[in-house]
Amino acid sequence: MASSGWPAWLAAWLATAAAGLVAATALALLSSGALATALDEALGSQLASEAGVIAVALKNVPVDAIAAVGGSRSTDQLRERLGDLTDAGKLHDAALINPSIGTIIVRDRDHTFIAALADADLILTAAGGTAVVGPLYRSEGAPYRAAYAPLPGHPGWVVGVEGSGATLGAVDRLRELQLVVGASSVAVALLFGALLARAVASPLARLDDELSGAAPGDSPDTIHVQGPREVRRVAEAARRLLGAITDRDQALIKAHTEQIRQIEAVSAAVAHEVRNPLHALGMTVERLGGPVDAERRAVLAQRAHQGIVEIDDIVKRFLDLSRPVQPQVKDFDVLELVRDVIAEHAALFDQLEPIGSPSTTRTDPDLLRQVVRNLLLNAHQAGARRVVIRSNGAQLEVEDDGPGVAEADRATIFEWFHTTRAAGVGLGLPQSRRICRALGGDLVLHQRQPAVFRATWEPR
Repeated sequence: MASSGWPAWLAAWLATAAAGLVAATALALLSSGALATALDEALGSQLASEAGVIAVALKNVPVDAIAAVGGSRSTDQLRERLGDLTDAGKLHDAALINPSIGTIIVRDRDHTFIAALADADLILTAAGGTAVVGPLYRSEGAPYRAAYAPLPGHPGWVVGVEGSGATLGAVDRLRELQLVVGASSVAVALLFGALLARAVASPLARLDDELSGAAPGDSPDTIHVQGPREVRRVAEAARRLLGAITDRDQALIKAHTEQIRQIEAVSAAVAHEVRNPLHALGMTVERLGGPVDAERRAVLAQRAHQGIVEIDDIVKRFLDLSRPVQPQVKDFDVLELVRDVIAEHAALFDQLEPIGSPSTTRTDPDLLRQVVRNLLLNAHQAGARRVVIRSNGAQLEVEDDGPGVAEADRATIFEWFHTTRAAGVGLGLPQSRRICRALGGDLVLHQRQPAVFRATWEPR
């Protein structure tokens, strides 16, 4: 089932596009006002300069006389002169205005200076001797703006100029440029976002394919580490996980192999242990079936019973290996316990010597007794004739005069079913160590020759 959520490439693309759009909008908002103001001031200054230039050019013209006397020839010459100045300044229109007498002289006889109708207050200001610039306005979709300057040497007269199209169109071109730049910025942001999304999504998609196709046992090298840092970290984590799974599988295989080996060893040990008493039991039963007297039959029956008991003891020993060790602690004297075990095994050795002083400890005496018995039995099977048992607090050392432990066997003597003797099954030492560890201590080979085993426990 496919997981829900946005694709990485789409998320990265949208995030970049949104950031680009916000940046372009912010840039437009921050710059448009300042640029428009600066451009507006520059255009106003230009128109004011043009009005001043025309005013200087016409200062020697007898405008008062022309306005008072009239006459088409002189007026036409003034209009022609005004038209030349208008064309030279690339203006839309120009006029000589005297608001006090209501006279307006324009370049064309039949033309009206439209700005004068709206800028009467500005004209009066200019007639008072102060140059002024009018606001921007539109007529039939085109931008217009007027400027007024006093005519030097002719009080009350004003030069009015009007700019449009080529001059004032810069305002519209600025806005158009801002739109183009903004749209271009968004387009670049979208393109960059697409490239970034590809750079992020491609490694993610590849990692997804590799992880989906990975199976336990695959080499960690099947996961490629590439792309952005976060993707690399995920890939490295996937590699570690795949490696851990591989290590776990190998450990399970090893453990399974070891379990099989132990099962085989248990089977062989059980067969070895049971074979002799079972063989003797079979012979005994066979003799019971023959012609024997009552006394002989009783002896054979007793032997059969002993054989069954021996087989039962063997089975119990192996069943004990599968049961957890559950200590039953109590206080007791360690030296006294050692002396009791020595008394049980005195017939097996020429000398059994306890060394130590009476000391009370708190642990499971039955389990500790089993450890001492196993160590004595191990010494006896090794051929030892003299054994010394030293007790000191929560520690016992068993030293025998046998052949000791070979260096090659040092690392394996505590393994289950490991034995170097034909009559042994390799249970005594590993079981004793298992008990000591359950009591909070350990059983170690303290010395190889002569062999010294040290058993410790944690008093509870």
